[in-house]
Amino acid sequence: MTSSKSRILWITVTLLGIVLLGISIWVIRQGDAALGVPKAVSFTDPDGEWVQGTYYPGSLPAGLMLLPGFGADQVAMQSMASEFSRSGVHVLTLDFSGHGRSSGGLDFDNAATDRLAFQALLAREVFKQITGLSEKQIILLGHSMGARVALQTGTIYPETASPMILLGPSVNLAPNKQSDFFTNVDDSSLEWIQKLSPGNPPANILMISGEWEDVLPEENANLLLNKLTGQESQAGEIYGSLQDGSYRQWLLLPKLVHNYELVSPRVIFAAKQWAEMVWGLSTNNADGGLPPLSSPAQTASRRILWWLVGLAGLTLALVGGMQWSGLRATAESTESADQLTRAPSITNLKRFFIAKLLLWLGAIPLALLLGGLTFVIPLHLPVFNLIYFLFIGAYGLLLWYLYRVGHVPGTKGKLPFVRIPTRSYGYILLALLITAGLFALSAAYARTGFVFIYPGNDRLWWLLIFTPLTSLGFWVGLHEYGMLSRTDPQSIWPRLGGFLVGLTPFLLYTLLLAVLGSISGMITGLVGLLILGLVLVFGTLVLRLTGRPWLAALLQALWLFWLILPQGPLFRL
Repeated sequence: MTSSKSRILWITVTLLGIVLLGISIWVIRQGDAALGVPKAVSFTDPDGEWVQGTYYPGSLPAGLMLLPGFGADQVAMQSMASEFSRSGVHVLTLDFSGHGRSSGGLDFDNAATDRLAFQALLAREVFKQITGLSEKQIILLGHSMGARVALQTGTIYPETASPMILLGPSVNLAPNKQSDFFTNVDDSSLEWIQKLSPGNPPANILMISGEWEDVLPEENANLLLNKLTGQESQAGEIYGSLQDGSYRQWLLLPKLVHNYELVSPRVIFAAKQWAEMVWGLSTNNADGGLPPLSSPAQTASRRILWWLVGLAGLTLALVGGMQWSGLRATAESTESADQLTRAPSITNLKRFFIAKLLLWLGAIPLALLLGGLTFVIPLHLPVFNLIYFLFIGAYGLLLWYLYRVGHVPGTKGKLPFVRIPTRSYGYILLALLITAGLFALSAAYARTGFVFIYPGNDRLWWLLIFTPLTSLGFWVGLHEYGMLSRTDPQSIWPRLGGFLVGLTPFLLYTLLLAVLGSISGMITGLVGLLILGLVLVFGTLVLRLTGRPWLAALLQALWLFWLILPQGPLFRL
């Protein structure tokens, strides 16, 4: 294929990707039009932390309060909110402390949810004031930690307990490797859990979990149901009565993992049917011709489809742009043989890769030192996001020093790296415009039901703190990519090997979660790997376009933390 035809091909791929991403965002937002004009709500909790929520007005005498799980924010409840809102239900979503746009942070004994339960109760009071609804007209729907919080609210003030829909509640009455690994609280020792019974909380409860659930395994869900019913119970059966608030039911859905209970059309449909029954609504009394709650979860199904289309579009746009910019860089390159001779180069590929793998171990002490320093910074700490900063930053710092003294095994030469031919400032402007568009589109895509990007709290400071040192790691990686390319220009395998070696700690972390039996954690790890892969492609695009590794590395680090930091909770030190 000629150079001009290749350029046309990759420009077409890039534009197709942008169109697919843009259309997916537009279609999902059109589906969420039923949410109407949202109203921001906020209040301070007893600890003085600012808690943020969003109210979506309805027309029926029914309210739904959505409580997200550990690490998630209220945007993750978008699928559920949209489905209920389109039938005229009042909806309130909430960010707990340390999540989303709320201030503050969680405590390290994050399974002790007393403080969050009081935040949920305060939010319910705000919801009541806005809508005029009573506690019994408001259903609390929580996922994972949010379901745990919902259950606890009913034990704090039993006389005002609201009906509850609990999706994979993180309440384990038997040992669970995942819960034991991530928390230091023994659920069976907590007083409020010990007091759970058929009459406590005195509220109707529907519990839904998946067959592949790991936060609340099937046997532990059965134990929780037994405690709530006071007898040996099983999935699918109904215990108690709606009339006296003793209704208990557990639905166990096949082939469903914890992460996707919130967006599963099956879960949403089951929740809608049960809510319609609790509120005493019939299928023909929906307000103003709105679809009844018992209608299938159509927008949820479409959302998942368009999420996949959007992800495909983003990937095509980045890969197409990288390939197009690579063709231009090759055509306009002015590297001299003398420059290549002086540059650090790889002399033994096998030895180089083995050393790179072992140097990840060598970076661990430095990563631990950096991790210790983060604990003295007077900000709420994004513990679960530290792995990106610590490993990429420490690894980059170690490699920079070794290249500086000329001691990287399998290579010869010292810093500086080969000077990559720079392009005109017009290309820098183009790269910055592409970056701005990428940041905007990725934020819009994330807000369709994943996470809010970008919250204006301590995460902004961490973005600024983490970026410089992480950029050093990416800077070294970009130069090594060039070294691998020059080792065998006709083969993709050296570059692919370098790509995989660069992901080693993140692959191992994902495997650790799999060994622990954490399917949900493994999926989260795979999502992180996907994001890292896209970030690496983006960096190559900027490098080829501008010829400036420092700029490409800086923008890589910024985009990584732009996407990663909003996803985890902040912790109080």
